[in-house]
Amino acid sequence: MSKNSKGSGGSSKPSTTSVKSNADHKSNVANPNKGTSGTNDARQAMLDNRSKQIAENKK
Repeated sequence: MSKNSKGSGGSSKPSTTSVKSNADHKSNVANPNKGTSGTNDARQAMLDNRSKQIAENKK
């Protein structure tokens, strides 16, 4: 093995797909979809988790 070998063989940069999906997720969490009859699943999951964490602190 050479001195410069990282062993994993992969690059440290994230793929463009994961960067895009991370950006999509961040914008989904921030978007409450006001004025629509639908729900934003990512935002709802964030709110559910937040309410569970708050409820644990009130016990």
